[in-house]
Amino acid sequence: MAEENRQNFLHGAAILAAGVVVIKILGAIYKIPLRNIIGETGYGYFFAAYTIYNFFLTISTAGLPVALSRMISEANTLGRPCQARRTFRVAMVTLGLLGLVFTLLMLLFPTEMAIAFVSKATVSRCVFAISPSVLLVCLTSAFRGYIQGNGNMKPTTVGQVVEVLVKVVVGLALAIWFTRMGKSVPVSAAGAIFGVSV
Repeated sequence: MAEENRQNFLHGAAILAAGVVVIKILGAIYKIPLRNIIGETGYGYFFAAYTIYNFFLTISTAGLPVALSRMISEANTLGRPCQARRTFRVAMVTLGLLGLVFTLLMLLFPTEMAIAFVSKATVSRCVFAISPSVLLVCLTSAFRGYIQGNGNMKPTTVGQVVEVLVKVVVGLALAIWFTRMGKSVPVSAAGAIFGVSV
């Protein structure tokens, strides 16, 4: 039994490691053409809004998915499936409420957020475009914590790779489309960063 658990752990760790490598490669592929499409100024807007998004996401999650995974794993080890489900529900509500609060802040006050964090009101459209991501990532983090707590790493890794791939395709497609439509740099950058919200 111990050997089987060890094998499962190593298999899960290998899947996660492979997923991280693929995600890093996709991230690099995304940034290079994006810079060429929206230019240095547009990429600056993109990066500034992404920094604001990361700040709120860090506050929203703050290690909760990892803690959830451990609590689910412990409950399963003790043979308490009801406790595991109850823990998941509490985490889901907590993360959902935190994500909703910060998403609404970014949706309702994008200009104020842009000025407060990066002193550039022109970043506001990017802040608005990326705001739904905070809520969506909080909710998916709860699901990932639950799945990992049940010892299944494959759905999490596959989901993350697919998620990043969709973001790359949608983000670049919107950036190209807005640029060809003759839209302003802030609008093109907002289109690119909206891909992160998909």
